[in-house]
Amino acid sequence: TAGKLNVGSFTLTGITGVTLSVTSASIEFNTTGEAVSASVGGQSFSYSGASQNNFFAVAGTMSLALSTSSVSVSIGGTFSFQKTQLPESAAVGAPVFSTIQASVANGSASITAGGVTVTANNVNGVIVSKPLGAAGKLTVGSVSLTGVTGVAATLTDITIEFNTTLAAIKASAGGTSFDYNDDTRFNFLALQGTGDIVLSSSGVSATLNGTFTFERALVNLSPVVKISAANANTSLTVGSAPGGVKLAFSQINGGFVLQTGGVAGQLTVGQVSLTKADGSSPLSG
Repeated sequence: TAGKLNVGSFTLTGITGVTLSVTSASIEFNTTGEAVSASVGGQSFSYSGASQNNFFAVAGTMSLALSTSSVSVSIGGTFSFQKTQLPESAAVGAPVFSTIQASVANGSASITAGGVTVTANNVNGVIVSKPLGAAGKLTVGSVSLTGVTGVAATLTDITIEFNTTLAAIKASAGGTSFDYNDDTRFNFLALQGTGDIVLSSSGVSATLNGTFTFERALVNLSPVVKISAANANTSLTVGSAPGGVKLAFSQINGGFVLQTGGVAGQLTVGQVSLTKADGSSPLSG
């Protein structure tokens, strides 16, 4: 059996605390094990190639809201899901394995609980799952945390990449693509983002901002961890202007490599200053 179904819109109503709307949805499938094409009632499809000889795919743009007396969640974006059965080899009767690919484009999400809200915007990514592991890439335009007394945190330009399949793998969906074809990318996790965090309480405040990266990889069967900072700044302030004291470190750049045998790295700090709380007035005396 093979077919294709398009749905202009779908809504779910009447359930307390749940609102669901799906638009531009499509369902495609082929279980014949071979290439197939057809045109019926103005609808046509053509499935060919190993990835479409035995597959099921769903895609659509979704808006979902869930709410209770204390928690509310909203999710939106264009999502796709595809499950494909592929033979392990070209031999007749070769066993098959399942590959699952999921993607999101222009996604957004927020959760509010007890006055605390976490919001993520401009989420794009693709993930592929195989029997021996998974690989993927996810980018997030911004993540913010609000509603926590004394805490203000925003992360931007976040990228998450990973591969645990122990082999080369590539994929492309929803405008996101990856190609991990180097042996240092056969088993790795990498995170990168720009952060701006402010903590304050009872006359003491601390700030941290900059672009930070973290990567863990398996090289020659040994784990290697890399950590770096670019254009980072941090400060600690006690008291408030016109008095108080502020210790600040700016223009921080560098990186570290952690291996089984030890640690190596370099860190440069462009400027260190000790001033009053306003950040510019010199300390008296």
